[in-house]
Amino acid sequence: MMQGMEQMWLSAMDAWSYPVLFLTSLLEPIPFIGLLNPGATVAHAGGFLAQQGTLDLSMVILVCFLGLFVGDLIAYWSGRYFGYPVLVKLQRYFSFDPNKVEQTRLFVQDHVGKALTFGRFIFPIRVFGPFIVGASGCPFWRFAPFSLIGLFVWSFAIVLLGYFLGFGYEAIAPFVGEFFLGALITAVIIGWGFWSLQKVDHVFHKFQVYEALTFLVSVLGLGALIESVQSQGFFFVLDRRVHELVSGLRVESFDPVMLAITSLFDRAIIVPVIGGIIVVSLFRRKFYESLVLAATTSFAVIGTYVLKNTLAFSRPTGAEVALHDSVFGFPSGHTVLATVFFLSLAYVLSRRYTVFRLRFLCFLLAGIGFSVVGFSRIYLGVHWLSDVFGGFAFAAFSMSGTLLVLQLGRLVYEGLGKPKA
Repeated sequence: MMQGMEQMWLSAMDAWSYPVLFLTSLLEPIPFIGLLNPGATVAHAGGFLAQQGTLDLSMVILVCFLGLFVGDLIAYWSGRYFGYPVLVKLQRYFSFDPNKVEQTRLFVQDHVGKALTFGRFIFPIRVFGPFIVGASGCPFWRFAPFSLIGLFVWSFAIVLLGYFLGFGYEAIAPFVGEFFLGALITAVIIGWGFWSLQKVDHVFHKFQVYEALTFLVSVLGLGALIESVQSQGFFFVLDRRVHELVSGLRVESFDPVMLAITSLFDRAIIVPVIGGIIVVSLFRRKFYESLVLAATTSFAVIGTYVLKNTLAFSRPTGAEVALHDSVFGFPSGHTVLATVFFLSLAYVLSRRYTVFRLRFLCFLLAGIGFSVVGFSRIYLGVHWLSDVFGGFAFAAFSMSGTLLVLQLGRLVYEGLGKPKA
């Protein structure tokens, strides 16, 4: 099963990797869009995957180069057609520092060659440079050679950096594990991305620090759990000991209570309940809260299914089929949905209170709620401890990630709709 899922992912990667690389490279030199575009990160990833044997290195470099070249042409001719005043008008809709755009304009006009070659490695020249070169009236015959040289150097340097990182990954992975190291690299990239966005555009300072930290910690937690179970490490051993301990303490008269608790958060019950809450919220015109609940629940359900079938970690021996709808255990679907449900309610209620103690109480009660559901899964013997902890981590990942993305979208939308003086 695991090999079949790996083949499916490899096929999907072969189909989508090069188009994604081309598109993100194309958007890199487009003014303002390039500020939010992860072109360099995707190019790094392409080089890394090439070292791992998933992609072809020469194709990664070529696709990256072609995407950047098309993006440069779009930016240059847009500058020639619209002129520099368009940048001045557009920056009114963003909180990006206008002084940086002006400093870039002055540098580009005085040093066209340097801006299109070495400037590729300097922010924000690589985002605004080709457009400003076109807006300055620079002839195409002068623009094209410098652009090609800069794109060639940039493509090789950025992709090869990811390629050589792959060698470091292979050297370190045996000591810390591939899953955890992958999670650590992902957390670093995501953390750097949020920090960069916050630095680039003042609108991003409104991101709540605890949401970003929760997101990063959940990524690391998932990586550590998966690695430990996969390698039969600490959690693999702890799972068996906890299972034996709970089985020995299990009281038959208490089983109906645990069954009732766990049944309430079966997907067939809790998803319609969440759907009803969303409908009520829409009628009350709580559109943002409805979107948070709908997006988080959808991501949690789909993500749980993908993780279960990709990892294919077995449940405890003798687990009753009637208590679950999958032969695989990690993460616990009941725990994921219960955690998402309680955290979402706590988030919605906490937005109505300004007193810290009341907000804290909301999340404390939510923690008790999803912990009880998680314990019921262990008590009934249908999940390992790592399955439940993985459910907590994945739910936190889903919730915090959804909130960050939705807040980003909302803040950008508000910025577009409210020109700054």
